[in-house]
Amino acid sequence: MGTRERRARSNESDRYLRSLYHLAIEKFSIEEKGIAVAAVGGYGRGELSPGSDLDILILHTDAHNEDLLSKFVNELLYPIWDKAHQSELIPTSVDHSVRTRTQTRDAAHDDLRVALGLLDIRLVAGDADLVAGVQSDAIDEWRRDSKRRLGQLRVSMQERHEKAGELAYLLEPDLKEARGGLRDINALRAVALSGAVEVPIERISHAEAALNNAREAILSVVEIAINCSFKSKIKLPSFSSTPMQMHSWQSLLHLPAALTMSFNRCGIAWTIAVKMA
Repeated sequence: MGTRERRARSNESDRYLRSLYHLAIEKFSIEEKGIAVAAVGGYGRGELSPGSDLDILILHTDAHNEDLLSKFVNELLYPIWDKAHQSELIPTSVDHSVRTRTQTRDAAHDDLRVALGLLDIRLVAGDADLVAGVQSDAIDEWRRDSKRRLGQLRVSMQERHEKAGELAYLLEPDLKEARGGLRDINALRAVALSGAVEVPIERISHAEAALNNAREAILSVVEIAINCSFKSKIKLPSFSSTPMQMHSWQSLLHLPAALTMSFNRCGIAWTIAVKMA
């Protein structure tokens, strides 16, 4: 799996959310002006990895009563939770918030993670002007308050590195949280957006693609192994299914043989290769 597949997941999720949005708008006779669905964080960047959440922000202008707004949100989210879409590309886990523009600005001011997520906000469905206003607020505030924000970002990175260690020197590195991992790449993008220093975004993008490809290759291998061992009732070595964690290289060396044995019992032949950049 690579960038193309992550984009495909994101695009499929966009299409489904738009259809749900328009169905809800029609059902409750709500005007599109003044309510929108926006993607933030990794989903906002247009790339969804296996196991990722749909990070969405439901924006409104406070023009609707609380009961109607609640019904609208439920109409939007329940089909995703219930897997009504029957598509493997669309996540069933949703991390959502419902806010006005002012509430979003206040939340970003108080919470660094909210502020970082909003730097990647993009419209999925609804009022484009409302989302553009929130995006403008987020970027302007990030640049205006960059001295405080970058200080907070540095502290949060140091704390995370102390817990997760350094990716390049660990047998079981956390590809997302460790020093040099995916969260650090997102942090560098935020630093670049502040205008405080120049950051080589192109090189960072290549590193991000390599990390994502490695993470997803391992997840795919583990998922196939688990599914096939379940069918054949053959016990395979224990591997972490956590999207953030890559198992030790020693364990990976034994994985192809275990998979070959299991797949033969399933009547399938596979060749597995995990390539690291």
